[in-house]
Amino acid sequence: MKTYIKKDVVQKAFNQVQPEILDIEQVEKVINATFATLREMMSADKQECRIEIRNFGVFEVKKTKAKPKARNPKTNEIVYVPPRRKTHFKPGKLLQDELKKPLNGKEKSKKARQGCQMGGSQAKMPPESGGHPHGKRTGVEPCQLNQEHSFAGSAVESAVEDLDS
Repeated sequence: MKTYIKKDVVQKAFNQVQPEILDIEQVEKVINATFATLREMMSADKQECRIEIRNFGVFEVKKTKAKPKARNPKTNEIVYVPPRRKTHFKPGKLLQDELKKPLNGKEKSKKARQGCQMGGSQAKMPPESGGHPHGKRTGVEPCQLNQEHSFAGSAVESAVEDLDS
C-alpha cells in the first residue's frame, strides 16, 4: 500500500497550479492552513460536528457511548471506558464513483463472472499444465480464474472435445 505524506500532497497540488503560482512555499502554506483549519474545526466543538466538502466528502465528529463493562483482553479485568469523540469520513459521490471502478478498467462479462466450466476428467489435459489449462489443479470442480481457454495442437484439442462429451 502506498502511503502519501503532506509533502506529497503539496507537490501534487503545486503541479496542478504551477502556471498560476510559481512558488511551492505558497502552496505549502495554503495546504498547511487548510489542514490546521479542519483540525481546529473538528476539535473545537465539544459536541458533534460535520464538515462537508462538496465533490470530496464529509468529515464528521461523533460521540461514543461510555462502556461501563469493557474488558481488558490482556488481564481479563473489567474496566470503565468514558465517552469520547471519534472521527468518521464519508466519501462524496465523485470520489465514491471513482473508487467503485474496477481495477483493471474493464467490466467483467457475465461469462467471465461465471468462471471456467472445465471440470471432469482432467487427466487428458497436457501433463505440463498439471491436467488443467490454468495450471496444477486436483478434483473436478470448475476453476475460478475467469480466463478463456486456448489450446494449440490436435492432441490438446481432442482432449478438450473428449471433456465436452
